[in-house]
Amino acid sequence: MCSKLGEVPTAPRSSSHYFLLPVMRGVMPKKMISSLNIKRLSALVLVMAFFMPLSQCTHSSSLNQSQPPTTTVKYAYSHTNKLSFEMAASVASFFWPLMFISLTSIKKTLNTNLYFKSFEFIACLGSAYMLLLLNIFGKLLYGSYFAISALTVYGLLTLYEGIMVFRTKRHNNALKRDSAKNAAPLS
Repeated sequence: MCSKLGEVPTAPRSSSHYFLLPVMRGVMPKKMISSLNIKRLSALVLVMAFFMPLSQCTHSSSLNQSQPPTTTVKYAYSHTNKLSFEMAASVASFFWPLMFISLTSIKKTLNTNLYFKSFEFIACLGSAYMLLLLNIFGKLLYGSYFAISALTVYGLLTLYEGIMVFRTKRHNNALKRDSAKNAAPLS
């Protein structure tokens, strides 16, 4: 908060880091965009991409050239009629961010846990790999573009938050070391 006239106000620190928005003439916008809100939006875009067409593949039979080539459109849920590991991995790769966001909303200390942030980033890489497997031989459609952009935004924000958690923990440990060194009685 501002205590003096002309001083630039600072944003309150919370569990979700705020992006630095440009300060124009010393006035900070009242509502700032938090990384948690952007992650929520990208998680919803990823869930919507689950129901969109991901890729299409055109193939023709080499025996009969008179038939026109057939086009197959691939959805993430197209093979969910049978219970298998591939189906579970496909569904989990699109819906896991909602679980992570709900966990961090319930338990606020998870947002400052470096192991949780590492696991979240690894899950993001796993989703990117699963998306690659779903689209490997086809032409990408708009569902893939939405999913790739949502995963990229989510992954970069998770990486940023992980770096900030690491830097904060390292800084706090250095402060504890220095205060313990200064508070030690001289003999």
